[in-house]
Amino acid sequence: MPDWNWGEEEEEGGTDKPEAKEKPRYVWIDAAGNFERYANSIDNIKEDLRKVKETGFTDIVVDVRPTTGDVLFKSSVAEPLKRIDIWSNAGYVWAERTATWDYLQTFLDEGHKLGLKVNACINTFVGGYLCPYGLGYEGMLYRDASKKKWATVINATGRQVNTMDLQNYETDWGVKFLNPANMRCRSICYPCSPIWPSTSLTA
Repeated sequence: MPDWNWGEEEEEGGTDKPEAKEKPRYVWIDAAGNFERYANSIDNIKEDLRKVKETGFTDIVVDVRPTTGDVLFKSSVAEPLKRIDIWSNAGYVWAERTATWDYLQTFLDEGHKLGLKVNACINTFVGGYLCPYGLGYEGMLYRDASKKKWATVINATGRQVNTMDLQNYETDWGVKFLNPANMRCRSICYPCSPIWPSTSLTA
């Protein structure tokens, strides 16, 4: 066991305790939950980041690859996120993104100007999303039928079933995952990370 200093024992030769480091304070920025406000407005991002800083937070975590598998940063591997299902004043609808500027890069640039640490978060093995209430679907597994063999297979009653064969809006809605045992899926999913292979976003 390492000899951890838990901050409770007296330092040798004195009674002074080491100065406590300030703990980071995080704000999670969900993609779907904030899509209407941020997807097409840099000004809204700037305004809210100023509020985050003024409130005393030190870090933000930006969701940049939600459950459809499409991304909110420039990528040579993954498709850009153009729409996502949300609950709004109009009900359960698609929210569209028409802007072409880099969503994540904007958070990085504006966050760092304010002294905030910016962390990116992705869902790894996600390939599509079937929405409830008959709204529709989105994601790579739905756009390219040849990718069906990439989808996760589950053990159903008495048989194995490809999850892309489960398309009932009432019972099968949710994420369609890629099969992590498929080497091709691994080669696609890992480079989808905005920090692939070694770039730090938190500098």
